[in-house]
Amino acid sequence: MNPAAIAVFFDKMCSAVQALVCPSEGEGIFGDVSTYFGVVESNGRGMLQLHMHSLIWLAGNLDFSDLKRKLLADSDFARRMIEYLDYIIP
Repeated sequence: MNPAAIAVFFDKMCSAVQALVCPSEGEGIFGDVSTYFGVVESNGRGMLQLHMHSLIWLAGNLDFSDLKRKLLADSDFARRMIEYLDYIIP
């Protein structure tokens, strides 16, 4: 029932997740992270119900421009990517 305490707790949780994903030294829990991005969202109804959506890009994967080229050039790869995304996104 204390919005300030909730905000402090959420900030601590976000900092902890950041330290697990991309620590200042060494690899994080997902390995070598190339970059990461997170967006905090609330329910928009005046209550402090925060949550985060994140994207973590691991080193060694295709960068976005190479991924786009591969999707456009390789129809089998594009089909498998769509099947995978349909599987993981409800």
